[in-house]
Amino acid sequence: MLNDSQKRKVSITMSALEEDLIEIEGLLRSEDYIGMLYELGNDIPLPMRRELLYKIASIKRDIKNIAEQFGLYKQPKKLSSRISWGASVLWASIAEIKAGNLKGYGGIAEGLEEALDPALETICEELIEIQRIASEFNRKE
Repeated sequence: MLNDSQKRKVSITMSALEEDLIEIEGLLRSEDYIGMLYELGNDIPLPMRRELLYKIASIKRDIKNIAEQFGLYKQPKKLSSRISWGASVLWASIAEIKAGNLKGYGGIAEGLEEALDPALETICEELIEIQRIASEFNRKE
């Protein structure tokens, strides 16, 4: 029923949907997260969580049925690839907040570059190392 290009498009979209649903399931099953600069409060009451988990399970069954009916392609993914990609995106984001790049948000205070950039550079180096390790492992597989 689907030509090859259509099958790929549907497969990729349904795979992304499945990934997002799995992430949402994990969040629904978790409690509050309180980090240093990030807090995620689980404000969803338990009965509503159960209802949402039930709906997600239903959608996942629908995905499975569509996949079987149309012979969709499984999207092979590796954690090492995901970590490598994520680290490169994060590295680029951190590089964008170095003092020289903040000029578009207002004047740069004297000494900001010396105070902020070395810590950001350390984080970038660590992210590059994470990317290197994950990429190296990915090549071995």
